[in-house]
Amino acid sequence: MRGYALSFVIFVVVTIASTFGLRLLEEVYGLAGEAFQLHQLGPLIGAIAAALLVSASSMPNGPSPVARKQWIAHTILGVAAALVFALIVWAGLTLFGVPGVDLSRTGAGTVIVALLGGLAGAVVQEIGWRGYLQPLLESRMPRIGAAVIVGMLWSLWHVSALTDLLTGLLLFATYVPLGILLGHLGNGAAWQRVATTALVHWLLTLPVMFMAGIGGVQVQIAVAIAAVVVTAVFMAMFVVATKRRTARAAEISTS
Repeated sequence: MRGYALSFVIFVVVTIASTFGLRLLEEVYGLAGEAFQLHQLGPLIGAIAAALLVSASSMPNGPSPVARKQWIAHTILGVAAALVFALIVWAGLTLFGVPGVDLSRTGAGTVIVALLGGLAGAVVQEIGWRGYLQPLLESRMPRIGAAVIVGMLWSLWHVSALTDLLTGLLLFATYVPLGILLGHLGNGAAWQRVATTALVHWLLTLPVMFMAGIGGVQVQIAVAIAAVVVTAVFMAMFVVATKRRTARAAEISTS
């Protein structure tokens, strides 16, 4: 088995196994925290295992870094996408009559811990998903194909601990589109991708954390709708921008 395929298999198997193992530890020993859950380390462990067990000489070259200007532009675009996402989630929660979070009963320390825990969770996940697996897949297929596969695996990773079919479908409708969006926002070297996607991933978690005072299907529907709409809009923007760059390049080459 070539290094590419072996790395993919190791990543998936170790990520699944370590995630279930860490979930079991959380349940048995009560280690599941509200701000950070141990099972979020699963993708990071999968990436580390694949990197250690597969010879570097059999692996494709990693992605090249992009110019700082392009990296910053993609990060700003991601922040804008997260803001639009938050607005749509807020509109959906308002429409469904979901009560908001009563921040007056929450201390500043609790909020800070929640923010830092959410950021840490986003970072460790993105190192695995978009920092390791996405570039690996891109070495053999177009970015859109790689983003779809990573999005599907990311969705299944979330759905794996659930037994409710509707919740699973809504999570799938949320994380596949967001996986495609993050897969296109993250660009350049692995560290550039992780920095961008971890920030955007973190921002995407904040609306539910600070807007939805309760959980449930209505919240999941609002989030899924926001994920689909935001991804559709920003992917359309990517397509238009790509066509314009191609047209400009053609004009320059013929002039």
